[in-house]
Amino acid sequence: MDCLEKGYFSRSTVKPLDKVFGFENEKRILAEYIRSGEWFTISGIRRVGKTTLTRSIVSNLGFKNVYINLWELDEERAFEDFLFKLYRGLLSIKDKKFRDRLKSIEQVSFAGFVLRLKKTGEEYYLDSLIEDVIKKKLVVIIDEVQELNDQLKKLSKFLAALHDKYAPDLTFVLLGSIASVKTLLEKKTKYTEPLLGRLIREFVLEPFNETEARKFLKIGFQECKIDINDTVIDAIISAIGTITGWLVEAGREIVIEKRASGEFKLNDILRRVEDKSREIVWGEIARALHGKKRPEIYLRILLLIASTPYISLAEISRALKRRKPTVLQYLEYLTHLNIVRSYKGRYELTDKLYRRAILNEKFIEEVKKRIIRL
Repeated sequence: MDCLEKGYFSRSTVKPLDKVFGFENEKRILAEYIRSGEWFTISGIRRVGKTTLTRSIVSNLGFKNVYINLWELDEERAFEDFLFKLYRGLLSIKDKKFRDRLKSIEQVSFAGFVLRLKKTGEEYYLDSLIEDVIKKKLVVIIDEVQELNDQLKKLSKFLAALHDKYAPDLTFVLLGSIASVKTLLEKKTKYTEPLLGRLIREFVLEPFNETEARKFLKIGFQECKIDINDTVIDAIISAIGTITGWLVEAGREIVIEKRASGEFKLNDILRRVEDKSREIVWGEIARALHGKKRPEIYLRILLLIASTPYISLAEISRALKRRKPTVLQYLEYLTHLNIVRSYKGRYELTDKLYRRAILNEKFIEEVKKRIIRL
């Protein structure tokens, strides 16, 4: 097995559990929650490792599972799109032949959670599908759950009904690249509705600290049989930070170049990682601000925070010439999205490469272009 396919530097979100670095306590606790049929949420900034950790634990346990990523939802029919992804996953478990057939289905209708494929006239009832698939255990992982936005109340009622009928044989795990999935659900559905008591706990994954990041890079290079000194590892962390996803990208490039020519150009690799991250960051910020009334205010706030780390609310308020309560509302949204974090009343960006992307001279222009395209 090549280290870049299933090892520490793999991009795969399903790995042998011993190739998921760190989170040892979380591995034990999450596995026990899943075995026990408990439903829970996991929050954390993008690329911190939520998806890989969860999917790898479920795979290691040997349970049948459906993975649904809501990042590419159709906004016009978000809940229906989610249902289709759920049906497709269940049908793929029931009969692998359905996977290819469903790819060609464009028109799908739902009535009382009955999936009707218009091209073939076939009907599939959700209850029957779950009962066919569930057997001993089924785990459904919903990733980027915050993308359902105004449809979250509908999702909550739907999940509550499934929980009451099928738990603990059916387990749902909700992942979100936000500060707190639990808080979002409570805000959207009111605290007393309908998942209260059903989502037992929220886990928040934090990025590696610098010591952990160094260990991760060292063990990744050792696995790939690449000799890298501490100076190079420190330079990587200094340039791109400690978030797993970016470290994987840098590690992979170094391994590939070293294998190909016996050497690597670190500065060129770090520049390529930064260039790639810039496009991703601009797109993520545009998506976050799509539909907001004053996106330019958010962009100016991000520029202020990027330019002056640990800037205070008062300083941002003065720079924008806006009242503190108004500015605080903008900051709370950016904090909720895990783009910004606050510490003792001061604000900074959560990701070093986010900061570099924001400080780029084309930042506002490029994000506005992307907002228009959405």
